Amino acid sequence: MAWLERRHDRFRIVFRFDGKRFNVNLKETNPKDAKACLARLEENLRLVERGRLTVPDGADFGLFLVSDGKLEKPVQIVRSVVLGEMFADYQTHFTAGAKEVITRAMEDIHMKHVARIAGTSGNPPGVAARGARRVGARCVGSEHRRARARRCCP
Repeated sequence: MAWLERRHDRFRIVFRFDGKRFNVNLKETNPKDAKACLARLEENLRLVERGRLTVPDGADFGLFLVSDGKLEKPVQIVRSVVLGEMFADYQTHFTAGAKEVITRAMEDIHMKHVARIAGTSGNPPGVAARGARRVGARCVGSEHRRARARRCCP
């Protein structure tokens, strides 16, 4: 048996299973949506009791039931790496002692060039597209830029 509780302006589902009490915070303020989540949880709880739905070890039981067995733990947002951090990490960890001095110097020149044009604050996929547009815009220009474009933008 499961029931809804209202905490301040948000709902949560409280239920008992196998003699233990469980809570699921819905972060929901709409009573209609909260009742729909309650119905979903009760149906999935019946499926677990019948053996038609298996709960994985270590799963958050309430979240698993509310999500129809799709989520085992809360979703975590992973911070993406920005271009400047990626370059710094590459230079300190991946190439230290593995490449010749001249190769490292050439890589530094190219990384500085990309960072100057594309910027270092965005994440690499976005920076690559934005930087390519900037390089293209710089290469298509006046006559003196066309000669430079042949050297830097084949």
